[in-house]
Amino acid sequence: MKYGTVFLLEEDFSSEHIRKNFEKMKKTGFNTVVIWPAVFYRKKKYFFDIHHIMFEQAEKNCLDVIIELTGQIPNLEYLPDYLDYRKYMVQDENRNPVSAQNGLGEANLNHPYVQKKLFKYIKKIVKTYRGYKALAGWDTWNETHFKSFDIYTLKAFRSWLKKKYGKIERLNTAWSRTYSGYSDITFDKVLWASIVPDTDWESFRKENCASFSAAMTDLIHKIDPAQRTIVDNVMSNTVWCELDRGTDDWKTARTADAYGISFYPKTGGRLLKENEPWLRSLTFTGACAAGRGKFLVSEMQSHYYSDIFTAERVLPDELLTWCFEAAAHGAAGIVFWKWAPFRRGMQIGGRGLVLSDGGDSRRLSAAADFGKFITQLDGDLSWQSEIAVLYDSKNIETIKAVNNRLLHIIGFEQYHKALFGFYQAAFRHNIPVKILIPEELEACTAKILILPWQIYCSEVTLNKIRIFTEKGGICLASRPFADICEHGTLYKDIPGGPLNTWLGITHYDIQILENACFPLGKEKQIKIEKMEIQEIKIHDKSLETAASIDNLPLILRKKIKNGCFYYLTSELWNYSLNESRLGDALIAEIIMKHLRPQILSVKNCSCRMADDSSSQFLFIFNNSKGACEVQIAGRSSAWKHVFGSGMVSCKNSRFIIKGQSPVYIFSRPKNENT
Repeated sequence: MKYGTVFLLEEDFSSEHIRKNFEKMKKTGFNTVVIWPAVFYRKKKYFFDIHHIMFEQAEKNCLDVIIELTGQIPNLEYLPDYLDYRKYMVQDENRNPVSAQNGLGEANLNHPYVQKKLFKYIKKIVKTYRGYKALAGWDTWNETHFKSFDIYTLKAFRSWLKKKYGKIERLNTAWSRTYSGYSDITFDKVLWASIVPDTDWESFRKENCASFSAAMTDLIHKIDPAQRTIVDNVMSNTVWCELDRGTDDWKTARTADAYGISFYPKTGGRLLKENEPWLRSLTFTGACAAGRGKFLVSEMQSHYYSDIFTAERVLPDELLTWCFEAAAHGAAGIVFWKWAPFRRGMQIGGRGLVLSDGGDSRRLSAAADFGKFITQLDGDLSWQSEIAVLYDSKNIETIKAVNNRLLHIIGFEQYHKALFGFYQAAFRHNIPVKILIPEELEACTAKILILPWQIYCSEVTLNKIRIFTEKGGICLASRPFADICEHGTLYKDIPGGPLNTWLGITHYDIQILENACFPLGKEKQIKIEKMEIQEIKIHDKSLETAASIDNLPLILRKKIKNGCFYYLTSELWNYSLNESRLGDALIAEIIMKHLRPQILSVKNCSCRMADDSSSQFLFIFNNSKGACEVQIAGRSSAWKHVFGSGMVSCKNSRFIIKGQSPVYIFSRPKNENT
C-alpha cells in the first residue's frame, strides 16, 4: 500500500529542512511523499534546484515520490502570471472572465494557447525527473473540474453534438429546435420544450473534462512509459449530488492508470452532508467502484481548515478510523493532506500532521499506528458483496433538467436520497454493497440488483436488467422505474418502458395517503405521515402482491424464468420519517432471505470483512467507544486479535469487546473453513 503525505515545497527550503522532514516521515511509517508544486519560476524560466535536492533526500530515505503536475492553481504550474494569465481564464455565461471559480484561478483548458502551455510544461517536468530512482508516479490532475462558456468550449460542444446526431434535423427533433446548422447553437437556457439540451450539455462536460486528463496521460506515457499515472476527484459522485464541477468518476478513472479521491469528511456539510460512518462507507464504495476495485485516497483530511476556522478539527481516533475504513473498502494507498500546516494563504495554520515548528502531533501518532498495521498485510485488501446498486448518472442529469424551474422548491437530489436510504439500511445490517454502472451490468456477479430511483433508463440498460433477472438474479426496483428513455421522452408504457409487458402492470395515477401504516416489519405499524403511492392496473395474473397499503399494491413480486423481480409502487427509500425502521423492514422482509450474511448481528458498532492475499480480516468499528458485541457465522475462536486495546473475548460465534480503541481487527487464514 502506498502510504504517505503531501509535502508542499517552498523555494526557501534547505536540504537540511527537507532531510529532517523526510526522516520523520519514514519514522512514521510512510513510504511515499507527494510533491507540489512540480517546479518554481525564476526570471521567466523553470527553476528545478529545490526539486533536485528533494529527490536526493527522498532516495536517501527510501521514499517513493509522486509528482503532482496540475491542480487548481495554474499560475503556479503551467501558466505563470507574466503570461497575462487573465486572458486565458474560463468564462461565465456572459463571456466574462471568472477569476475565482471554485475559489481558485481557473484556466480555460479548451483554449489552444492554454493547451500548448500545459503540454510544454508537462513535457519539461517529465523529461527532467524521469531518471530519478525515487520517482514512483505522476498525479496528472488533482481534483478535476471544468466549466466554461467561452467560444472554444462552444466549438467543442458543437463538434460533440455533430458526432452524436449527424444531421441537424436529428438534433432539432431531440432538442425541439429549428436550427439550420450546428453553427446556430449557442448556450441557451430555454428548456421548456425539451430536456435534452441540458442533458447533452452535462454529458458533454463530463466527456470534455475526462478528455483533458486522457490527453495528459497519453503525453506522459509517451515520454515516461515506465511510470504510472494517477488522476483524482473530490469525494465520490455517489455521495455528492452536484454537476457544477463537470466530472464523472468512472470516465475520469478510465483516463489514468490509477484513480484517487480527496476525502474530507469534516467540512460542516460542504462536501459530506454529515460525517456519519454509513456516508463515509458509501464514499469509499463509490471510489472503489470507479477504480475497478482499487482506489487511492490522494488527499486524506489531516486537520482543520485554517487557524481561524477550526470547527473541522480532526481527532486522532477519527484519523485512525478513516484510514481503516478506507483500507477495508479497497484503498490501495492513503496520502494525507498535508504534512505541515499552511504557512501562508487563506488556509494559513490549517491542515497538517506535524505542528508549525515541526513537532509531533497526536494525529501523527495515529498515522504511525496505521502504518504499523499495514506492514502486516499481504497485498491490498479486497472485498465481496452479494448486492449491487445500479448507479446511473444520467438520472441526475435528467432530474436536474426536468426540475430546472423548480430547483428552488424541490432541488434535484431525489436520486441520491433514494440511494442514501437503501445504503443506510444495508449499512445498519452490515451488508456490503457494490456500486455498478450500466456498462458493467453484463458482468454483474451479485445475487441482488437494487434500482432505488431509476426514472431514466435506456433500452440497452433495460435489456441488461432483463437478462440479469432471467438468469437467476433478484431485482428490486422502486418507483419511478424506467419512465424516461435515452431520447429524453416519456416511454409509452410505464413503468418499465420495453419491460412493461414483462412487469405486467400499467401506471394509472398517483395517490397521496395520510398517516399510512407500512405493512412490514415486526410491529406492522410503521407510520408514515404522508406517502405518495402509484396507482396501477395489474394485467398479469402471475404477478403476486407481496404487500399492500389501504388496498393499494405496495410491493409486487414476479418470478421471471430463473429469477425474481420486485417492484415498489412508492419511493420507499426516500422517506425520512421513521426511515430506519422502514429500511430495516424492507431489508429484513425482502433482501435478507436471499443472502448468506457473514455478520449476523452487532451491538454499538459496525463491521466489515476484507481479504488480502493470504488472510481474511474482520474490522469492528467501535463507534460508541464503549462495550460492543458482534456475532458472526462460524466460530469466533478461529480469529486472531491483531489490533485494538482492551478486554476482548471470543465465545462461540461472538466477539465481546470492552475498550476505548476506535477500531478492533481480527484475522484468520483465508483457507480457514470454520
